[in-house]
Formats: sequence, structure tokens, C-alpha cells
Amino acid sequence: MPSWTVFWGKCKSRLSAAARSCFAGRSRWRNRARELKAALDVERQKSARSEAAVVKLDEDNRRLREENGELRAHLAEREQESRALSEGVVQLPMGTPPPGQSYPAGLMELCVNLASVVGLRRCIRVLTIVFGWLKVTQKIPCYQTVRGWMQRVGLDRMNRAKHVDDGVWFVDHTNQSGQEKALVIMRVREPRLPPEGTPLRRNDLELITCIPDKVWKHEDC
Repeated sequence: MPSWTVFWGKCKSRLSAAARSCFAGRSRWRNRARELKAALDVERQKSARSEAAVVKLDEDNRRLREENGELRAHLAEREQESRALSEGVVQLPMGTPPPGQSYPAGLMELCVNLASVVGLRRCIRVLTIVFGWLKVTQKIPCYQTVRGWMQRVGLDRMNRAKHVDDGVWFVDHTNQSGQEKALVIMRVREPRLPPEGTPLRRNDLELITCIPDKVWKHEDC
């Protein structure tokens, strides 16, 4: 590399002019770099907005596919109902079986509500007669299955009982079955207390606990 003195000896411009040219070039490229950086920031913001738009479109697409599937299932159910009506067969709103279960949720709801009024075995007899008359091709559960669902409903209501300070508690034993009998505690909240002279209804009571054991003493309660 030649020394700067040799280079400067061959330069025809004054030193101040060369320095001014270098400073102006540096300032120009600095401004250019700032412009490019600002443009890059704008493009990054556009890219971020585009990515957010793509995510939203994917979510909308997924939701539309789910709605489409639901509409197709509803349409198929309607077509099945129309075909059944044309054939003289009634299709009841049974719904779909819950996970791990064999019978539709709508059927079990009907069985539980009917059994709470007429009893377990009578519930099965009534449904057998009604389904046969309506030509409903739906398998009817046995009374043990209905009893199991009634126990599930009772357990869910007991677990969802709120912890409050008001109300009246009822403590008693159920009928003895074998060597065991259950301690049952029920509660009626103050807003659910009926007017004087009016008996309590089943819907007014909340089950707090039901514990089976062979012996119950006053100290245990």
C-alpha cells in the first residue's frame, strides 16, 4: 500500500475539499442507512400484521369447518327424521351418548325424570309401552342403569352444593340395607323455605352428604 503522502501528492483537490467530500459522503450514507432501517421497520410491522391476519384466518377457517360439520350433522339428522316420518317411525331427541356410555344423554334424562315420579321398574315398563306404540327403534336401558344415573345426578348435586351459613339442616338415617345404613344430611336454604303450612318439595332440598356405615351413634353425627 502506498503512503497517504504519495496519494495526496497526486490529488489535485485541496485538503478541505477532500475532507468535505468525505464528510458529505458519510452523511449521505448515514441518512441512507436510516431510511433503509425505517423502511425495514415498516416491512416488519407489515409482516407482523400479515402473520396475525393469517392466524385469524386459520381460526376463522377452523370455526367455519366446525360449523359446517355441525350443519351437516344437523341436516343428516333432519333427513333421517323426515325419512322416519315418511315410514311412520317417530325419532325422539335422544342426542348422543356421553363419553364412555352406551345410551344417549336425552334418553337417560327422560329415564331419570320419569323414574323419579313413577319408580325404576315402572319407568322401564312405561317406556317399553310408549316406544312400542310410537315404533321407536331405541334400546331401553334396564332399571339398574337408570338407578346408576340417578346416583350420578345425586352425587353431582351433592358435590356442587355451596358452602353457606344460612339454611336448615335435616339429619336422619336411610332405610337399612343389609348391615349398613346411610347417614343423610340435607339442607333447605332460607330463600327456598316454603310459606307456613306448606310442605317442602324435593326441589327445595340440597343433599349435603350421604355416608354409609354399619353403626351410627350420636357422637358420630
